[in-house]
Amino acid sequence: MNIGHKHWTIGEGRISPLGDATIAFLNASLQDAHVQIFIYYTNREPAGPYRLTVPAERIQQVRFDRLTDPEPIPGATEYAGTIESDVPIVVQFPATRFRRNGRRGYRLPEMNESLINSGGIDELQGFSRHSVV
Repeated sequence: MNIGHKHWTIGEGRISPLGDATIAFLNASLQDAHVQIFIYYTNREPAGPYRLTVPAERIQQVRFDRLTDPEPIPGATEYAGTIESDVPIVVQFPATRFRRNGRRGYRLPEMNESLINSGGIDELQGFSRHSVV
């Protein structure tokens, strides 16, 4: 299934003192997605690529404070970013927060069967059955 795009942009970001800025990836294709993230700052050279693999037909969530190679992203610093993938993916930033049984977690919008079958992504609603807690 080919939904999503190969190129994404994060217009603004900031790692809070809690360090909980999270990005979520959905790879609905039958191939692993090889993703590269580049971070841009107002007063220094860009950083990256930060590389990760999102397995085929899976979601993956990454906290920005845990991106350390090639260098950590400084906390309390404004940044923007670009994301490139070799297969189409869906990116959500920041990931939607929720609470369940007193625990915090993140989840992606639901992709119901009619939406998946149509190949469209403009009508995402609800939450995924593949939620990560």
